[in-house]
Amino acid sequence: MVELLKIYERLRQVLSEEQARVVTEVFAEAFTEGVRNVLAPLSERLEHFESALAQTQGFLVQTTQTLAELAHLLNTLSSHITELSAAQRRAEERLARLEEAVTALAEAQRHFEERMVIFEQRMAAFEERLARLEEAVTALAEAQRHFEERLARLEESQQRTEKRLSSLEKHVGGITHTIGYALENAAYRALPRLLQQDYGIQVLEALRRETLRLPDGTVVEVNILGKIKHGDTVKTLVGESKSQLSRRHIRRFLRSLRRLREKFGEIFPLMVAHAAAEPDLKEHARAHGVAVYFSYEFNEPILL
Repeated sequence: MVELLKIYERLRQVLSEEQARVVTEVFAEAFTEGVRNVLAPLSERLEHFESALAQTQGFLVQTTQTLAELAHLLNTLSSHITELSAAQRRAEERLARLEEAVTALAEAQRHFEERMVIFEQRMAAFEERLARLEEAVTALAEAQRHFEERLARLEESQQRTEKRLSSLEKHVGGITHTIGYALENAAYRALPRLLQQDYGIQVLEALRRETLRLPDGTVVEVNILGKIKHGDTVKTLVGESKSQLSRRHIRRFLRSLRRLREKFGEIFPLMVAHAAAEPDLKEHARAHGVAVYFSYEFNEPILL
């Protein structure tokens, strides 16, 4: 519009106002038509451009969104990569330790193999010793068999010996009893005189041997037994005979008197023997209240 106005002003300089107006209108129409003809394709192209621009803007929006998602994914991937790097570092450290452990294990395996070689050598030696031991055990078993056979023969011999010994013991026991009875029989005859002579004791009845049942039910054999009068007191003479008298016999005799006193009351203890096994035995017995006579004091032979 400004350009048409300038054209109109310049035409008025050479034409009349009406002519200038008409020329200007013609020129304006021609210009408008030319511009229209020129702008029509441009308008179509502009519409196409606007459509393409809209599509481009949509694509740019999608691209922006995609780029944002890619940025987030890259951040996540970066975080994962950092974690993977740390895990990789830890894995490498573990791998290094594992390599050290494998190296130590290989060294231990080498030592183990060396020890296995030594063990195998020792095992071979052990097997040799075991074989020798088995041979020795076999020999020992054979010797044991022979020993058992000899032992069986010895047991048979022992049984025969025991039978003979039992017979001999019975025989010796019979002799012992015969000697003991002979000593006691001689004492029965000599003691009344000896007791009267040494202690002023009067024997009131024939002396004897007797088997008694005590108040507690115990059965005992008394070698010499009889009533006596000692001063004004009547007592029971209790005597025991031994082939060879010892202090141990005296102690046992004194212990046995404790139960006999329950039956007889006052007792006069006496022991007779062929000989003394220890010195000063007669004095020892009298110190404990036991009268002792030896067979050589009887002044008469003892008949067996």
